[in-house]
Amino acid sequence: MRVKAAVVSEKGADFEVKDDVELAEMQPDDIQVKVVATGICHSDEAL
Repeated sequence: MRVKAAVVSEKGADFEVKDDVELAEMQPDDIQVKVVATGICHSDEAL
């Protein structure tokens, strides 16, 4: 499954939004969650 994701390539690097991240196949003990909305505090990004 291809998804859009914020990806950090190394510790301390900025995140980059990518439209073509490939997820591994679902396993019997996995669950799928649909996120409708989320937020982030600007102080969380500064860590």
